[in-house]
Amino acid sequence: MYAIRAIQFIIKGKSEFTNKGFAKNKVNFNEKDTQVDLSGQHIIITGANSGIGYSAALQLAQKGAFIHLVCRNKQRGEEALQNLQKEISNNKNVQLHLCDMSDFSSIRKFVDEYNQLGVTLDGLVQNAGTMIHERQTTKDGLEYNFATNVAGVFLMNELFVPLLEKTYKQTQRNPKIILVSSGGMYTQKLEADDLNMSKEKKFDGQAQYAKNKRQQVVLCEKWTKLYTQSKGIQFYSMHPGWVDTPVLPQAMPDFYKRFKDDLRKCEEGSDTIFWLQCMPASRLESGGFYFDRKSVPKHLSIACTSHDQKEVDKLYNKLVDITKI
Repeated sequence: MYAIRAIQFIIKGKSEFTNKGFAKNKVNFNEKDTQVDLSGQHIIITGANSGIGYSAALQLAQKGAFIHLVCRNKQRGEEALQNLQKEISNNKNVQLHLCDMSDFSSIRKFVDEYNQLGVTLDGLVQNAGTMIHERQTTKDGLEYNFATNVAGVFLMNELFVPLLEKTYKQTQRNPKIILVSSGGMYTQKLEADDLNMSKEKKFDGQAQYAKNKRQQVVLCEKWTKLYTQSKGIQFYSMHPGWVDTPVLPQAMPDFYKRFKDDLRKCEEGSDTIFWLQCMPASRLESGGFYFDRKSVPKHLSIACTSHDQKEVDKLYNKLVDITKI
């Protein structure tokens, strides 16, 4: 079944996820959707020092938003901050924060520091992610990919719920959490039992990454049920397409070698993040999965990746236990 999913994924990817796919879909974009003023809105972007995260920060800052860059590495974060301020002549409202998304104590410290700023939180773009191919364990006892891509994201989102709700009540703007997923999730079904992939004889970092991206999409559905109606918070997952990011040649060298001429530019990959943050919530579907400015199916036609609510609840409850929220 995995082979069938992989074949379907490659066929779909070559048709839709490439730079040619973006050019084809862009014809249907309504540019008025992003002709907005985001002044006064505070947006956090994790993994913002390069690639899709940096590009999204630039696009949103150009619309007047106050951008909070969340980076793990201080030097790369400072370089990104300086570059962003040079590129945006009309908006110097950019701030750097240091946080390691694989480290629960680092996440809690960042959330506390942000809350002390006394500002709103109108958008949280969970872009930081990793794909490492050797099993590593964090100080919290978790497999490193899972810790960064899922558990850390879960913890930060949950810790920010009170501020997001407060923002909605104060401004009547629906704050948004956007998870940058991956088309790789099409190759995996939801599995909530072996989150650390500890039962596998041979660790597969690429498969774990794809599993994590499926888990992100599912969590957006769960959060929508918990918080959208009651607290006004919107949750979206999105797929940027196949993007030529700085980390791709190291993370997936064979894939990069095969498709490097077909990859999207970073600003094409971040376009749907930009669009989602600009759009009124009334025109979007909380819990939806977005690609090239439209809601798309979360499963391939014959991939057998559907799941039931019990599995979703199991994942959520395990993450509650893991993160001790």
